[in-house]
Amino acid sequence: METILKIISGAFILVTLYMGFKQGWPMMNGSPEMLAMLGKWGIGKTSAMILGVLVMLAAILILFPKTFLAGNILTAIVVVVILASQLYQQDFQSALIELPFFIMPFVLIYLGHPFAD
Repeated sequence: METILKIISGAFILVTLYMGFKQGWPMMNGSPEMLAMLGKWGIGKTSAMILGVLVMLAAILILFPKTFLAGNILTAIVVVVILASQLYQQDFQSALIELPFFIMPFVLIYLGHPFAD
């Protein structure tokens, strides 16, 4: 059973890494589509770039056992910022879509890093 949990945790880490770079890179580079989407929620170009860097940094931190917790907490904080922006603009459908991405870091923390002691 422990091996299965480690495999699931490893798969979630890979998904988080992929999603972190898939979303973070366009934010950081100021992609017009990303800026338009974030602009709907009141997030400007500079804030989007900062969020993009934080998203990618969090994804990288999750890879290593010693920074695993910090990466997951940073991921959750970034998602809360985006969720708060969506809720402030009353975009409830987008906020609901974001909920699984808010839950994932906590699931990962519960499962633990597969290569941790």
